[in-house]
Amino acid sequence: MKAALINDLSGLGRCSLVADIAVLSAMGVTACPMPTAVLSAQTAYPAFSRLDMTDGLPVYVDKWRAVGARFDGILTGYMTGEEQAAIIKNFVSESLEENCRPEAAGQHAPFVLVDPVMGDDGRAYSNFTDGLCRQLKNLAAMADIITPNLTELWLLTDGPLTELRSAAPEASEITRRARQLLTGRCQTVAVTGIRRGEEIGSLIVTPGAKPHLFLAPRCPQSFCGTGDVFAAIVFGGLLRGDAPDTVFELAASFISEAAMSARQNGATANDGIDYEKGLGKLIKA
Repeated sequence: MKAALINDLSGLGRCSLVADIAVLSAMGVTACPMPTAVLSAQTAYPAFSRLDMTDGLPVYVDKWRAVGARFDGILTGYMTGEEQAAIIKNFVSESLEENCRPEAAGQHAPFVLVDPVMGDDGRAYSNFTDGLCRQLKNLAAMADIITPNLTELWLLTDGPLTELRSAAPEASEITRRARQLLTGRCQTVAVTGIRRGEEIGSLIVTPGAKPHLFLAPRCPQSFCGTGDVFAAIVFGGLLRGDAPDTVFELAASFISEAAMSARQNGATANDGIDYEKGLGKLIKA
């Protein structure tokens, strides 16, 4: 299995492409990274440099096309802005269209997971614009599954973020908004960061089925990059054909254990979770 991983590359902080490549390699997936930005450190650090790769992406895609690169899956994460999101949306669209051509008979369309990175904790990130959100809505409709956190779910459904800052939303409202995104190819919305007492996990919403909540013990300390690890595990598990319930349970327990380990070892929030120690659990015989 070969997958295109579209995300930023951060030198410090265990997140984005660094986490994607490690997790998916353990899960038996050949990782083919397409960096959207190259950073000295992930953006929660007090100082970092950033090289925006928007101008280079069309050339990157053209060279992949020139050598006939085809992918079993595509995972998208952080994008710097509207222009970049449009380029990536076109890449995903073209990759799906290739499987509709006569010469592609017998080949499967790539499995697509979109992690619509736009904000967290009730606030949008500094690169957020209405144009970026619009492009990500269109991209989400091309995905098999999307993995927004609560903030991103509200942004994708035009909800006021002030609602998230005043009180935790009811499960019924989360479900209602998630169902709005079950359009186009999208058959699953996995809403991350759902807290229930001393547990945390994801709410899985699919057409015509009761929502399912997958929880694991919540670490008292928060860490950056957990959304990237979650998306990578879910993407890798579903891509290789694991049962969805097994995949979501694995993602919840893996992140919980890795966060507890990071806290025990004195890691800071910016350091990210100790996912390296658990990679063996992702290997499937």
